[in-house]
Amino acid sequence: MDPLLVASIVELQRITRFGRARYIYGQVLLPQAYRLLQERVLAIEQQLKKQLITLQSAQQQLIQLGIDKPEVDAMTARWEATLLKTPGAAQLVNPYDGLPES
Repeated sequence: MDPLLVASIVELQRITRFGRARYIYGQVLLPQAYRLLQERVLAIEQQLKKQLITLQSAQQQLIQLGIDKPEVDAMTARWEATLLKTPGAAQLVNPYDGLPES
């Protein structure tokens, strides 16, 4: 195992052991920053689900918060899967030829 990786894991465990730092979205943060990041991500999620912002806008905002691209892609894919799609106008199809009826 890479010594740098081992050192970072040990440091992370030392910090979190004393209850000061929290690990979220690939970041180690103090409690206030942790809560703030959590609330900002939740706000972006709610705005996307209400379709107040686009998927690309949500991704950009998450990246600006310092969240890594793979994590952003995973979160936005999960959120996008829960979006309510509004159905379009009903289109009748002729059962004999499969063409739309006018």
